[in-house]
Amino acid sequence: MAQIATANVQKTLAALVVSVVVAGWGAPTSGQAAYPAIHVKVNVDRFEYTTPQSMCSAILVSEVIVGSHGEPHWNTPNGQRPLISGSNAVLTLGYRIYTPLRFTRKHPLIDHRPAPTKQFVTDGGQVGSDSIAIEPFPALRDGGHYLVVFSPGVKPAGKGQTTDWLVVYEAFPIDAQGMAQLQAASPTNEPGPGQPQPAIKLSLTSLKAQLAAC
Repeated sequence: MAQIATANVQKTLAALVVSVVVAGWGAPTSGQAAYPAIHVKVNVDRFEYTTPQSMCSAILVSEVIVGSHGEPHWNTPNGQRPLISGSNAVLTLGYRIYTPLRFTRKHPLIDHRPAPTKQFVTDGGQVGSDSIAIEPFPALRDGGHYLVVFSPGVKPAGKGQTTDWLVVYEAFPIDAQGMAQLQAASPTNEPGPGQPQPAIKLSLTSLKAQLAAC
């Protein structure tokens, strides 16, 4: 199961280049007069973590409380947009916009990192006039309490993945009673036969015990 989950996550990261839903043009940013702004919305099918057992293969699973967000940046050495025109080319070459996170609490429950992480980020954001949105990768709110599954960051220009920065792959909200919602309830008006599925929740205590058994 661990090998299957890891392979599926790697396929998801690779698939980000093929599902452009929206791409628009805007005014060029400073220093990029020859390159019109890009606005891209990407939607991908991906492996979903819905049980503690499926999380065993993740590089990092942590209970966190979000303190604040940093300034979004490109995944380039200087954090600026690459000198490339067109959303398809930007995505195909592995360029992304990441939004940094600062945590007031971070308690690792699964940790397979080879070295400490320099930065934790969400996938997507806006830099100048350029924006990229990656769905269903989650955005986190300041002050939010979550169980987070992280995945490796993507290096541009075919340089593979990195653990210098880790991306929020899944974020399960934890309520005031210490219950983590692993899956939202299905809509009551969803078409098709059968009854709507209820939300799946587990206590943080139970999650910690099951992850400790990985």
